Amino acid sequence: MLFNRYVWLFCYFAVLTDHQDMSNTMLKTVLNSRAPQQYRIRAKLRSFKPQKLYQSVKLHCSRCNTLQEVPNGDAFDLILQGCAATAPNPELRSMSWYESVVWTTQEDKGRKITIHFVKHYEMLQRPENTLLMIEGGTLKEIWKLTRRFKCVIPVKSKEDDLELLDLSAPFLLQGNIKYYGCKKCSTPKSIKNLSSLAEKREPSWEPTEIAQADPSFPLVLGIEPLQYVFVMKFTLVDGTGALNAYLFDYEKFFQIPASEILTNSFLQQKMEMTMNTLSPPGRKLDDLPWLECFIKSYNVADGMKHQVYYQIFDTTVAEDVV
Repeated sequence: MLFNRYVWLFCYFAVLTDHQDMSNTMLKTVLNSRAPQQYRIRAKLRSFKPQKLYQSVKLHCSRCNTLQEVPNGDAFDLILQGCAATAPNPELRSMSWYESVVWTTQEDKGRKITIHFVKHYEMLQRPENTLLMIEGGTLKEIWKLTRRFKCVIPVKSKEDDLELLDLSAPFLLQGNIKYYGCKKCSTPKSIKNLSSLAEKREPSWEPTEIAQADPSFPLVLGIEPLQYVFVMKFTLVDGTGALNAYLFDYEKFFQIPASEILTNSFLQQKMEMTMNTLSPPGRKLDDLPWLECFIKSYNVADGMKHQVYYQIFDTTVAEDVV
């Protein structure tokens, strides 16, 4: 637990969410034990990486287990600009399962923008429940649409169908969050497959539903979705030893969704406040708070060598108003 460390009227402490029967193990014992094993430890957080906390957010593929950086907005903007140079195919407007609206901008040499509103039982839904596809839009225009409509899918025309953009771009935008697919594990399918979801009694238009859906609608868009995760390295010490433990977490440790941290300044401040409490800058080692957490050891093969790594698990940082 963390004791006597306060930041702005909040006290942070670790909550061990399981394995309450385990007793604390000294880091010296952990370091001298074979992997894989699980431990409950009491240690101090001497340092952590990355120092710039937004850099801890990565994209993870659960199928191939790869990690990648979150693309920046400039890359997406360039892809959209390239697609906007090609006029939408007028033959792909207003099909049986979507209704299209087209307008011409006064700038950009009369650029044409087409929005395809996906229908539900041949009816358009309320904006907060609407899935739409957009051709020829800029990043700024797309963000405007996400503030009003539930889901936005950027698409482009081909000869006889609409298709997703390059998987370097998000396959879906919902609110302020951009959802990406794994290039290695995805096999993009026809946009027409969305019509099967539109026929469901109450389509939720959730990212996983649109990407892969349920067994009744397998691989709707053929996308293996990437999940936002926090990846950090903690250096923990307890007077008997020091080890590096990795944090690989979606939202449990900080109680903050990794998918929202990059676009929410309040959550960014909350995360920074948490880390400043766990490892106060400028404090001597003796003055650092104690942290109880669970770690597990595991082996990783590197050629002919096997190396032991440690990962924090089943631990949550909670806050109390003091």
